[in-house]
Amino acid sequence: MKHIYDFSLEVPAPKMAMDRLNEVINRHAQRVWSTEALLLPTSDDETEIMTAIFGIGRLVEVNVRIAWEIFASQEDLDEEASPRNYIKVIKLIDKYLQNDAVHWLF
Repeated sequence: MKHIYDFSLEVPAPKMAMDRLNEVINRHAQRVWSTEALLLPTSDDETEIMTAIFGIGRLVEVNVRIAWEIFASQEDLDEEASPRNYIKVIKLIDKYLQNDAVHWLF
């Protein structure tokens, strides 16, 4: 590699979104546990939780794409810097980055 990378700087948004999801789930759990009666989530509760989960998934994809583009550009790779399919991005990362900590992050 030509450069030293700190990919945690490239992909901070998913962690921030996870913190938000934890807040949402904890708030709903406290409401359920605060009474003896079984309180099912309302449709608004479910919508809030699902929106947070889908948002995290999208943030992960966008941030991983950005990290790959920066890496591919700075390393002058022959590989496509902006592949259309996300699975291609993951395969390229697997091909070039053999660090377990980096794989866990992605």
